[in-house]
Amino acid sequence: AVSKCTSKQASNIEWLASNILLSSEISIADRIANILPSQPDDTTWISHIADEIRQWSSFQQLSPVADKLLDTLENLNVEKTMYEDFELFSTESIQTLQEKQLGDISMKIERVLSFLKDCLQQSKMNITAIQKIAECKELREWIRSKSEDYNEMQTFIEVAMDTTAGEGDEIQDRLSDLSDLCGKFSPIIFKLEAVESLQALLKLFRDTWDLIKSLRDPISTVNICNGNLQWYLQIGELQGSVERGTKKQLE
Repeated sequence: AVSKCTSKQASNIEWLASNILLSSEISIADRIANILPSQPDDTTWISHIADEIRQWSSFQQLSPVADKLLDTLENLNVEKTMYEDFELFSTESIQTLQEKQLGDISMKIERVLSFLKDCLQQSKMNITAIQKIAECKELREWIRSKSEDYNEMQTFIEVAMDTTAGEGDEIQDRLSDLSDLCGKFSPIIFKLEAVESLQALLKLFRDTWDLIKSLRDPISTVNICNGNLQWYLQIGELQGSVERGTKKQLE
């Protein structure tokens, strides 16, 4: 390891993460410097390796997160080539990743690592809510069949509210829940199909996290709307009939 450090390379990820211990008293960079046979003139690379070690420490715990995320991306019908680097962190492939050299790690893998660490900082509720909306394929497809973006869907909901006015609070609550769902999960519902890069995909998830934070219980919102899907279908048909009737009168 000393030889590899002095030649400005790095040992494999597993060794770095497990053998150069984190300490509040001694920085990682100092620990690396202490194991070198002599102090190099240029120490910037030591700081770089220290940052890498800090980034990769305890990366094995990311496997369960990666496994769930892979299921979510599959349910969302994301092109597999776009998220294949996530598979390196899966339970099946983590051993292969551990044996890689830091110098062989691409920028894309670094981005995935950073994103998975961000996932650990998210509440379990927010992570599960995105899993749930990914599983509700029929609901998402129906929403997209009615609108191309959130503003168009909101117009549909407002018309439906006017159509069902006077039929009780429960009816209005169902439509209000649908409005919350479409607004807070709008990146996943309306923008996912346009995503063409890993970087854009990760941003889409982060944008969704920011939006659903304002929901008291995003999981319940998804479950309630999915449970009301058949009712939404009926409202959509009713509204379509009204629109067709109006068009016929105009003609």
